[in-house]
Amino acid sequence: MSWKQRSIGVLVFAAIVGCSDSTGVEIADLTGTWNATVVEFTNPANTAVKFELINEGGSLSLVVAANGDYTLNVLFPGDPVEVQQGTIGIVGNVLTLSETGQGSPTDFVFTLSGNTLTLTTNDVEFDFDDDGTDEPASLRIVFQRQ
Repeated sequence: MSWKQRSIGVLVFAAIVGCSDSTGVEIADLTGTWNATVVEFTNPANTAVKFELINEGGSLSLVVAANGDYTLNVLFPGDPVEVQQGTIGIVGNVLTLSETGQGSPTDFVFTLSGNTLTLTTNDVEFDFDDDGTDEPASLRIVFQRQ
């Protein structure tokens, strides 16, 4: 698995922790197709060091089914599309994705405003200098509903 796949793969780790939250956002509110307009990795040791997937010619889309299943399509420039599938859960303002057959959870703080879904986490890694070693990273993804 390439560093790119591992980095984006963290998007889909986790356990289902619920289907709705106290603020009223439910899986049903997320059903449909979402295309990322921003996928930005930032190095917390030097916040000037960033990698923005969309600006580099890549893409990320998320399709959420009413039963909480999802499909994630990730394209890094020069690589084939990676398809990941799993389940999604919501508790409070935390959205959790669980890739089928994968391990440890990674939670995303999320906001849903109309047709814009924003996910953020400080619990990912990314190979900023392309040396084969991942560094700690934060990740911000902004999706637009299609």
